[in-house]
Amino acid sequence: MKKINYFFFIICFIVYPLINLSRWNQVDIHLISMTPSFSYWSGTDSLGRDYFLRCIQGGFISLILGICSVTLAHVIGFLVGSLSQFRSFYLKFWLPRFSDILDIIPNYLLVSLLAIFWNLLFKNIDPVLRTLISTTFSIGLVNWMSISRLVRAEITNLRQKEFISVTSSMGASHWHLVKTHYFGYLSQILTISMVQHLPQFILTESFLSYIGIGLTPPYLSLGSLIAEGWRLVTTSPLLFFTPSLLLVYLSLNLRWILTKSKTVKISI
Repeated sequence: MKKINYFFFIICFIVYPLINLSRWNQVDIHLISMTPSFSYWSGTDSLGRDYFLRCIQGGFISLILGICSVTLAHVIGFLVGSLSQFRSFYLKFWLPRFSDILDIIPNYLLVSLLAIFWNLLFKNIDPVLRTLISTTFSIGLVNWMSISRLVRAEITNLRQKEFISVTSSMGASHWHLVKTHYFGYLSQILTISMVQHLPQFILTESFLSYIGIGLTPPYLSLGSLIAEGWRLVTTSPLLFFTPSLLLVYLSLNLRWILTKSKTVKISI
């Protein structure tokens, strides 16, 4: 049963959206506001577009934005965590303090402010590229602190190993250790951490789109579809519940995949 669920997840959110890249936005005035049927599982919207297909495409885009954001956050977290173990007293002392200061600011407030800032800064570029940059940078720049603490703690433990002490005594620089030993040791832990954080990042992206500072029409994510459906919830409840349930399904499946694939216990 679980294998069927994973197979459906991959087909639903990865393969099917790639095959139907153009169909999700096709307008048909003869199919406006249709009720659910075998051909249109969630009916159609006010422009005659297949709403279930739009929700699947929105889930695919939310997944892509979440992956971009979580990758950026882990790159920053790895670099900051590595720098905080540098021999310089200022880096050792101030980088952890800086991450602690950022950590006390409410995440959603900081993400929203950064998204507005990036949208204003890149207002003259293509809307899709602007949204991709603003969403990825906003979420990634706010969620690296716990990752840097994880990296710092793991490097501290690794430095107690004999082979690291021998390599350091032979004159190896800190960056040589980072490239040749630390990164290889931490790569598996960081990969699992990325899967662990991905549902949270997708929910954050959906929040940005829901409040209107993420993806905007005609481009869509689950958050923008939920916002669109909420305005019509009294007359067309499926327009709200379909993307909402798909968002829950996407988040829960990523967590189930994590529990099945986790081979290293991570504690942040």
